[in-house]
Amino acid sequence: MTTIFSDVRLDVLPQVAAELIDILQNPRVVCLHGKMGAGKTTLVKAFIDKLGTSDTGSSPTFALINNYESASHGTIYHLDLYRLNHTSEAMDIGIEDIIYENVWCFIEWSDKVEHLLPDNTAHIKIDVHDDGIRTIACTIKK
Repeated sequence: MTTIFSDVRLDVLPQVAAELIDILQNPRVVCLHGKMGAGKTTLVKAFIDKLGTSDTGSSPTFALINNYESASHGTIYHLDLYRLNHTSEAMDIGIEDIIYENVWCFIEWSDKVEHLLPDNTAHIKIDVHDDGIRTIACTIKK
């Protein structure tokens, strides 16, 4: 199943995140795809806000992983795997434990660990057009 959001500006990402949470329904691994600067981290910040965390969220580019607590959803993970060179580095940070924990887990640059991802992983692709407007496509394999 694929859901497409067209003509998305950065200021409406919170509404898109809320709709995507309704579509995704259950905690799951959500991989975000797009070029550098496409809005992946900004969308994750909107997700964690809509999931009820008190944190504002930040990019885990240097830490590789951030976790947030939500009273209604428990632990929420945000991984940025841009700096990974080998799958073994993902294993060292405990990625298998995280992605099979049945919690919300948002992963940027997931292509580096694609073979580890669960079957029900959702993929969100963000395309930025010349005018800065985005198209966001969410695909869920059930």
